[in-house]
Amino acid sequence: MPQAKPQSDLSGRILGLLTFFGGIALLCIVFDVAWQLFQQRTLLGPQATGSGGATAINLGTSVVNVLVKLLILCLLTVIGSRVTSRGIELYFAANGWTDSHLPAAKAKQQPPTPPNPAANVTE
Repeated sequence: MPQAKPQSDLSGRILGLLTFFGGIALLCIVFDVAWQLFQQRTLLGPQATGSGGATAINLGTSVVNVLVKLLILCLLTVIGSRVTSRGIELYFAANGWTDSHLPAAKAKQQPPTPPNPAANVTE
C-alpha cells in the first residue's frame, strides 16, 4: 500500500526553526560566558599579596562562587540543548515526518501474532 504524502505546516516549520535557532543562540551564550569565566586570571579571588594573604574564609567563598557559576552554566547548557532538540522535533512534526513514517517504527508497531494451537489440530 503506498504511503500517503505527509502534510506540511508552514507556520509550524517556522516556529520549529525559530525554536531551534533560539536554543543554538542560548548554547552560544553559555559557551561565551564559560570562555570568559575561564579566561579570568583571578578565578578563585584575588591573588595573595603581601603578608596579609588570602584567608580561608575568602578562599572558601571564592570556591563556592565558582561552583555556583559552573552549576548555572551546566543548567543553561541542558536547557539550551533541550530547547534545540524541541525545535528539531517541532520542525519535523510540522513536516509530517514523525516516528510513524519510518519503516523500523512501523515494524515495531505491529507485534507478531502468537500461533494458535487450535489451528494445528488435525482430525
